[in-house]
Amino acid sequence: EFTATGGGYDPKTLLARKTFLAEIKLPDTTLRQEVEYFVAQPVIKVTTGNAPTLYMNCGNFVNIEVPTLGTSYNPSFSARGADIIKGDKPGKVTIIPTERKISVNVSNGGTNLGAVAFDVNPIPLPRYIIKDNSGKEVDKKNGVKGSALTGLRVAPEPDENFKNAVPKDAVYRIRSMDVIHARGTSPVNRMTATNEVLDLARWRAQFRAGDRIVIEIKTVTRRNFKGQEEKVEVRNEVHNVLIQ
Repeated sequence: EFTATGGGYDPKTLLARKTFLAEIKLPDTTLRQEVEYFVAQPVIKVTTGNAPTLYMNCGNFVNIEVPTLGTSYNPSFSARGADIIKGDKPGKVTIIPTERKISVNVSNGGTNLGAVAFDVNPIPLPRYIIKDNSGKEVDKKNGVKGSALTGLRVAPEPDENFKNAVPKDAVYRIRSMDVIHARGTSPVNRMTATNEVLDLARWRAQFRAGDRIVIEIKTVTRRNFKGQEEKVEVRNEVHNVLIQ
């Protein structure tokens, strides 16, 4: 039993021809034979076919395989520009990138098999959708009837590709908003909301056609795959809801 060494692979067959010398010693002679064998070049395969795009500071779940090794595949991983958490099966890993381009090295039984390069995307900012109490999105052009307006909900919606790739990292919560009932250029009422649900019932009697509800989003957090809350950048997020 010995560990096969690689190198010198045929570019067409991806095999390397190797030999070893076998000896059988008998009482009156020794039989020697050169034994030929072939070493298959280990090809690292990411389950999506090509190396997927990862997201910065997120738990990106990836399956890295080397099919030619079969049941002998018991890999270890190291990375430049990322942290790696091994999963419950060989090849399953969670990659948490800290740089825009990273490289994951794959080894098996102490032998380096190669590296996989990944591009890393920044986390896209969510978009904010204003909904009424029934859960219907507010018509930004026509607004809402003041007589029926008792509350609003501001829903932070993650980018669809981001949500599909790392759903456990795409959970957003609004932590604070400044809300103004405005008439012309003057504020009529003000409040600070500490979540995405706005109770406007106490203002309803004062609503007039042409008034506006001005919502300025101040603080938003994102829960990551570890269950930790991270602050999200907010870029002048001001929304207006017209009152009919």
